[in-house]
Amino acid sequence: IKPFWELEVGLIDSVVRTNILGQMYGVKVAVSGMLKQGFGALYIMEGKGAKGDVLPGMTLYSTTKRAGNYLFQALVKELDDSGVLVGSISPGMVVTDLLTIQKEANPEDWEQTKRIFNILADRVETVVPWIADRILGNQEHGAQIRWLTRTKVIWRFISAAWTKRDLFEEA
Repeated sequence: IKPFWELEVGLIDSVVRTNILGQMYGVKVAVSGMLKQGFGALYIMEGKGAKGDVLPGMTLYSTTKRAGNYLFQALVKELDDSGVLVGSISPGMVVTDLLTIQKEANPEDWEQTKRIFNILADRVETVVPWIADRILGNQEHGAQIRWLTRTKVIWRFISAAWTKRDLFEEA
């Protein structure tokens, strides 16, 4: 995690191409096919910053996720009554390379960072089945499927005193 102005141009280009252009191109192709067949379901993956919250050092990633949230909101309106269901998925903090790379990026802060991640994050194999079940059961246009809700965040911090988790233990 670095201030935006310290990021390499190649990284900026890559993240913007993946998180904005990739998503838009994918939506264009998918929605065109779904409209031709008269039905379908499309889900936009949200992430930190999607709702406009700001975290220093996350400017690049969060800006692209904010764009994705706008895309979701626009598609909900544009595809209303089209037969194409639009939803969003907010998986919360999931242990992936994006989280674990922070150990190398900021080793001096890793123990504190890891402590927060162990409270809030979850493993992919925990989150994905829950999300898949919600997608398969969803019939609501504009649905927002959220794993890490505000209530869950509060409970995680309260229960952290007696519930110790280590999501980063070596397997």
